[in-house]
Amino acid sequence: MKKTDFSVSLRDGARKRLKQYSRLLSQSLSASLLLLTLLWHNPVLGQSNCSLGCHGAQVSLGADCTAEVTVAMIGETTQCPNGQFTVYVYTLAGDTIPNAIVTHAQIGMTLIASVYDNISGNSCWTYITVQDKMRPTIECADMTVSCLDLYNYNGPVASDNCDSDPQVILVNEEAQLLCDPQYIKQITRTYIARDESGNESTPCQMVISVERINYADITWPDSLVIAHENALACDGNWADADNDGIPDPLPDGYHPGTGVPTIDGTPIYPEFIGFCNALTTYDDIVFPIIGCVKKIMRVWTVREWHCSGETDTLYTQIIEVVDNEGPDLVCPANFTHTTTGYNCTAAIWMPAATVHDNCSPTTTVTVAYPGGFANSNGGFWANLPVGNNVITYTAYDQCYNSTQCTMTITIQDLTPPVAVCDEHTVVSLTLGGHDGLTKVDASVFDDGSYDACGPVTFRARRMDSCYHGDWTTYGAGIDETPNGIIDGYDYGTYHAPKVPFWCCDAGAEPIMVELEVTDASGNRNYCMVEVVVQDKIKPHITCPSNITISCDYPLNLDDLSDFGNVVRDQHDVQTWCIYDPTNPYANANDFVCGTDGIATDNCNVEITVTDDPHINNCGVGYIDRFWRAEDSNGYDQCTQRITVVNFSPITYASIDWPDDYHGLECREGTDPEDLEYPYNSPVINEDACDLIGVTYDDVVFPIVDGACFKILRTWKVIEWCLYEQYGGIVEGSNYWEHTQILKVVNQYGPEFETDQPTIDRCNDFDCGGIPLELIQSATDDCTPENLLQWSYAVDLNNDQTIDRGPYTGIGGKINASWTYPLGNHRIIYSFEDRCGNRTVREQYLNLKSCKAPVPVCIHGLSTDLMAVDTDGDGIEDTGMVTVWASDFNASSYHPCGFPFEFSLSSDVDEKSRTFTCEDVGQGQVPVNLYVTDALGNQAYCETYIIVEDHNEVCPEQGNLTGTITGNISTETSDNVLDVQVAIAGSSILPANTNHAGTYSFPAMPVGGNYVINPGKNNDYKNGVSTLDLVEIQKHLLGIKDLQSPYKMLAADANNSKTITAIDLIELRKLILGIYAELPNNTSWRFVDKNYVFPDPYNPWMQDIPENHILNPLSLGMNRADFFGIKVGDVNNTVKANASTIIPRGAGQVFDLVIDDRQVNAGETIEVPVYATSGKSLEGMQFTFDLGQGLELAGVTAGSMDVTEDNFGWLQNRFLTSSWNRAEGVQVDGSKALFTLVLKANAATKLSEAVSIKSNPTQAEAYTTEDEIMDLGLTFRGAEDHFDFELLQNEPNPFTDATQIGYILPQNGEVTLTLFDLTGKQLISQTLTGVKGLNKVELTKDQIGAQGMIYYQVQFQGYTATKKMLIL
Repeated sequence: MKKTDFSVSLRDGARKRLKQYSRLLSQSLSASLLLLTLLWHNPVLGQSNCSLGCHGAQVSLGADCTAEVTVAMIGETTQCPNGQFTVYVYTLAGDTIPNAIVTHAQIGMTLIASVYDNISGNSCWTYITVQDKMRPTIECADMTVSCLDLYNYNGPVASDNCDSDPQVILVNEEAQLLCDPQYIKQITRTYIARDESGNESTPCQMVISVERINYADITWPDSLVIAHENALACDGNWADADNDGIPDPLPDGYHPGTGVPTIDGTPIYPEFIGFCNALTTYDDIVFPIIGCVKKIMRVWTVREWHCSGETDTLYTQIIEVVDNEGPDLVCPANFTHTTTGYNCTAAIWMPAATVHDNCSPTTTVTVAYPGGFANSNGGFWANLPVGNNVITYTAYDQCYNSTQCTMTITIQDLTPPVAVCDEHTVVSLTLGGHDGLTKVDASVFDDGSYDACGPVTFRARRMDSCYHGDWTTYGAGIDETPNGIIDGYDYGTYHAPKVPFWCCDAGAEPIMVELEVTDASGNRNYCMVEVVVQDKIKPHITCPSNITISCDYPLNLDDLSDFGNVVRDQHDVQTWCIYDPTNPYANANDFVCGTDGIATDNCNVEITVTDDPHINNCGVGYIDRFWRAEDSNGYDQCTQRITVVNFSPITYASIDWPDDYHGLECREGTDPEDLEYPYNSPVINEDACDLIGVTYDDVVFPIVDGACFKILRTWKVIEWCLYEQYGGIVEGSNYWEHTQILKVVNQYGPEFETDQPTIDRCNDFDCGGIPLELIQSATDDCTPENLLQWSYAVDLNNDQTIDRGPYTGIGGKINASWTYPLGNHRIIYSFEDRCGNRTVREQYLNLKSCKAPVPVCIHGLSTDLMAVDTDGDGIEDTGMVTVWASDFNASSYHPCGFPFEFSLSSDVDEKSRTFTCEDVGQGQVPVNLYVTDALGNQAYCETYIIVEDHNEVCPEQGNLTGTITGNISTETSDNVLDVQVAIAGSSILPANTNHAGTYSFPAMPVGGNYVINPGKNNDYKNGVSTLDLVEIQKHLLGIKDLQSPYKMLAADANNSKTITAIDLIELRKLILGIYAELPNNTSWRFVDKNYVFPDPYNPWMQDIPENHILNPLSLGMNRADFFGIKVGDVNNTVKANASTIIPRGAGQVFDLVIDDRQVNAGETIEVPVYATSGKSLEGMQFTFDLGQGLELAGVTAGSMDVTEDNFGWLQNRFLTSSWNRAEGVQVDGSKALFTLVLKANAATKLSEAVSIKSNPTQAEAYTTEDEIMDLGLTFRGAEDHFDFELLQNEPNPFTDATQIGYILPQNGEVTLTLFDLTGKQLISQTLTGVKGLNKVELTKDQIGAQGMIYYQVQFQGYTATKKMLIL
């Protein structure tokens, strides 16, 4: 593409520049995008005489590998001497180079650079190329190096301005052999450095002196001998490549070698590494085997050739190979055999063991067994007794190394013993056992059982049991089995050394007992015994202790358990105590104590108690308790007595009378409950044995010196528990009186119960006064409301003069209601109590008229411009005319006759307006005439003015142009990106709005008629979710109206000019993915921002202006602004541009729960879906991926009243859902939200087949608390499984901080890296991640950058990258 210098004046430059831009557009799409950017930076293009020119340049990077592109490099600015210039640099893809500073990243690139004049708005552009012309540097220095190390030398150090690691190249080398005792040779080398741009350094030269071998530095291999405990074993676990039985010095890849000589850890065998002119060899001398030891003497030789001679260095290494391990021996497998015939032994043919030795060709084996020894590897008969017989095999090699192993031959006795029982046995129950437990040894039931091989043992059991309890638990069976306690419940029906019998057995049918006879080998035999059980013991009872208690003790006749019990076991007898501090018989701790009674019997005994109370109303008397113990053999009984006594009856000294009170404040209250001790009421030391009655009488005296009034209060006390004792009321014995004197004062006035707010009212009905209802009320602590004295007065116009009243009366309310005239007034209220205290309040009224003046405009005005001299040179150079606001008045008036003034705007100081040549040809220029009265009431009427130049005072106009521009934003001021704005009435191509929501059409001919039509019909689901359905449903049900006409238009999804349930159906199909677009509506609609809805609650009352008409177009800026309405989005969550931040909850997750299970192919199952959260839901949406193994067969409702209309089935795999309910549903984790009916096409597991997604339907839940929560899915009973995933940061874009989330399949180390668009690394962190969800928070200050940033997460071979935007 040809670089073009051009400079065009603004009067004719726009058209020429656009032609040149058109040629550029045809050559480069990327450049065309840049030109749009340049035009956007140049809003006043074509409006100045200043000229600019640009020329191409090759920009070389400096020492820091950067260069700033300046005006001087690319611009010709001599025609703009006063210009203020800014340079912009872009890539051909349209990306901006920050601050016009090019770096290493742009080397070799062709860029576009422009110069912009901030004063005139002119600009030019050109191509530039970025180059690196600076040579690298390299430094050489002479050095001395060992001949072993020279091989690894990589050359001298080089550096470069842009290349961090320039290439070092050896270009020449010359060597000279030396006969120096220290050095082998001297090498002269020449190096250069070359950077990645191909720049080469100046050559440098160095001399390298190569040192000889220092034989003292040789480390020889260790000898491997028995004395050092490192000899080699004869099994050959060492390298032997030629299989000659001689160990090799080098390893063979499977076995270690015996070692080689090294220098500083570097092997010098089989060859030297480097430039040393040396060779290493060895010779082996093998000695005959002596004492099972093979010895090798290895002689190492190192030869060096230097100065035509040879130098040899020798070293001897001794290697011994020994046999010190026994043979490998494997015994035969264990086996079991039975006894032979009727004997207690068995004849066994002994098997042979398996023997092998790695070093000796022959071995010897011996066998030892119970009762014998054989010098043979099996192959003989042995008689073995009953039991486990351990057989020991021993193997020897030629070096007398031995190995042992054992086997076990088990001889079994399988012949059972002979069982003989005593067929009939009688058992009498004894004392001491629980429930009469009596234990009988199993041997009692034997009658001569025996076994041929030795003694026998006995156990027995009952065939059934009447007792359902573990008899071993009660101490009977702990030591009665060989292994201790019997496990589990034993009712006596398990074989044991003893058999239990209980009371329930007495008198019952005979009990069958099985006797078990066991011999020494565990063989068992059985026989049966018939047992009869008898009980002949009678019970005995002793009562709990008798006791005397105080009547103060809280006695409960329904529960006398405090006074002891009768128990069955002496160990259960307890001492019981009651707390009775007023009892003279109490101990030092105020307790009175006794002991329990006891009832004894061998079997179950029934214990009963009958209480016989004799207690009067004052709690005094006695209680007899009759205890009885009874069983089938008889009974025994006893009596316990509880005596209740009043140890401290009330006396006159028990009463503390209230004190007299002189100076009682009335507002504190005069009733006893209003007062505190010692003035409130008598205090009596009353106990539970007393029945006290207290009353009082008041006599009030209204006239008292030093007080408002006096009260004589007579107190009366009676003790009713002493009434019968004295035969009635006897003063001083059971009845007492006392008179208390209370003098009451009051220093507080009445308190208003109502406020006196300043009232600001405006009369917009007529020009008269305003009726007001003014009610005041008050209360007083001492004076009743009906005895308060009130008054009020009115000060009209607040001039400190009473104009109405004062009015007075008696009572607790003042009614000052009246029709008050317009003006600022004051009302004075007062209440006075009977003690002379008075309270006064004031209230202010600000009353005015809201009737605005009525403007009446003339129907248009025409005026001619007058010639004026604006530059003071005495020559008229343009035209102007000033028109006053009153010039547009026809017959404006005020309904109330108030004075008013005129202005041309709401600013009353704008009395006039000056029109110039720019207004000529504009047609009817709109004018508003405002009329304003002294109170600020204002109204206006609309008219127009036509400005003409009949006097021809204006200069030649030429081709006048104007600019059409505007902004398109949502109702919430979010700018809408990529709205296509078309102009009807012009052939110019449509323009799209940018991130600021603006568009512009410059240089449009003045006077033309244009219609601005915005449009955007893509991304239908943007901003549309189930939460919108919740808001629309609330509107339909009258729960919560949509608050603006724009939201109502958004809710009208089917464009029917009404909001109905059909709109909910259409939007739900869109959310579920059934619709890709709305069939009867566009994705966006647009309304002129100047339009005022006649009725905001009915936006369809008249046609809505969805375009803007400019007729005619005027000079300068002509604005056409629109509100964008995203159809379906009523909660303002549309992402209108890249900077829009959608509000979310605080990272909360609402988990759905499914019980995991295995599903077979062809099986149809019901899958209930639960939730863990106890939230109240009003909406939910999600996408379930059912994989390839499941398909949807149906849905049933649960807590959520879903139907099939709430679900979508897409691509025979994805289940989408959208549900809402305006009044909400409280989630219960035990109840299913809904149930899916699924059919399995293949065997699978639910946790492996089902997952939750956000595409095509975002997974979200909405609570009645207005929270938006992320939706998760967990499986009960399943092992957690996660796939690696990098999540989008939230929020995005952001201004302060953001969170990056990632999911890991397992715990491990994670690397997080952030870098900018140039690839520069900003942050690199190593984090410890856990299985599942992880989050890390970063702030803008931590990142240290803004704009588009890449973030990358690496984890065990996984790598993922995403973008974020920092504002």
